[in-house]
Amino acid sequence: MKLRGFTIVELLIVVVVIGILAAIVTVAYTGITTQAKTASTISELKAWHKLYELYKAQFGDYPDPVVGGDGPSNQDWCLGTGFPNSSCLSTNTASIYSVAESTGATIMTELAKVGTPPSNSSKWTVNSTTGPYVRLISGSYYRLETIIQSTDGCPGGTQTGWYGDAAYDHRQHCHIDLN
Repeated sequence: MKLRGFTIVELLIVVVVIGILAAIVTVAYTGITTQAKTASTISELKAWHKLYELYKAQFGDYPDPVVGGDGPSNQDWCLGTGFPNSSCLSTNTASIYSVAESTGATIMTELAKVGTPPSNSSKWTVNSTTGPYVRLISGSYYRLETIIQSTDGCPGGTQTGWYGDAAYDHRQHCHIDLN
């Protein structure tokens, strides 16, 4: 009676096929999780936008974040709490772009008068940059911003901008202008 088994070539073919399938699944999973995180982050940015618009509808203007914010031009304020190192924009506390989350306390108090601020559970830190935050562009022209890790552009309802090199570090910010 002759016993028959697998040859080394047959075993190698099976191992290679399993490896190829594992690579395909890994790439697909990474893409799906990135898309889900982007959708969640943008959803929260839109919730901030709705809260700002509700405030404006009730009080006639956007909440005054109080002069003397933080950041590179003293015109940036964190939206929410729970940021890495208690900072938004740049979470590197040595950076001039680091904004203390406490600077947004006045905004949070004002927005709470018209609704519950989003939980910000979808904070995304990309190369030490984290959102969401609000930026005073000029006068009473504000921009709500957040960071996503993508090179595909921002989802509908938001506009795209970049920090650093888009091809290298993927720090894409999505924003909604308030004016």
